[in-house]
Parts: sequence; structure tokens; C-alpha cells
Amino acid sequence: MVATTYVQIVKAVLVLCATIFLTVLLMSRFNFSVDALLSAAATASGKGDAFLEPGLYFTNKLDLVSLGLGLALGTAGLPHIMMRFYTVPVAKDARTSANWVIGVVGLYLVMTTVLGFGAAALVGRDTIIAANKAGNSAAPLLALQLGGGPGRSAARFW
Repeated sequence: MVATTYVQIVKAVLVLCATIFLTVLLMSRFNFSVDALLSAAATASGKGDAFLEPGLYFTNKLDLVSLGLGLALGTAGLPHIMMRFYTVPVAKDARTSANWVIGVVGLYLVMTTVLGFGAAALVGRDTIIAANKAGNSAAPLLALQLGGGPGRSAARFW
């Protein structure tokens, strides 16, 4: 389990660094204003203020409650967190380790939400859907946009 822990640490650091970097680049485009980001996302969505209101995607309230419970409680059951209980010999250390992982995952989820709004604002729904109907290309397309577009260098950020 020690080797697995080191692999998880390396993966977590790489993913968090990339996500933090993209989030900072994105927020710098909007002068670190969450309001400006949300307004731009709503405008680009074509739905206006309804884009930021609940009920646009989930019309069935049971689906919405299920999503909320899955996000709130499901994180604790992820293998990355459950594995923490088997890597330390003392129960107190296991709880501390799991709490750290839950905090890091929570931070990551907040940043991915911000990146989702950034993709809606800068890339646009039509471009995202054209690349992949499920929308799974939103983050790479956002990274491409933040880097200056196809064939452009990100050197201007350094």
C-alpha cells in the first residue's frame, strides 16, 4: 500500500497543479471576478440568466436530489479516500488522512466547476458539442483557448 500511496500522491499533485494553473489563467481573463465569469457564461450560453438558475438541465426533482446526494456523499466512497484507511496503522491517522483527501477533492471539484463555467464562457456550447456530443472535450478545449488557440504558444503567459 505504500507504493500505491506514492502513486496517488504523484497523480494528485500533477492533476491539482494543472487544474490550479488553468483556473488561475481563466480567472485572470476575468480580472479574478467570479461575477464577470458567471455573466460571460450566461451570455455565451444563449439561455441568459436562466443558465445560472436551477432547473435548466434537471427537470425532474428526483434527478436533482440524486445528483446532490451523489456529489455530497459519493466523494467519501471514492477509492482514493477509502484507500487512506488501509495505509496507516492508527485509526486517528486514518481519519486525518481521509479528511485531507476529502478537502483536496473538494477543492478540485470547486475548480472544475469554475473551469466548466469558463468553458461555457470562452469556448461555447456549440464548439464543445461539435468536438464531443457528451461534452467531455470542454476542459481540453478551454486549455487550448487559454493557451492562445490552435498552433499558438502559451509563452505570452511567462
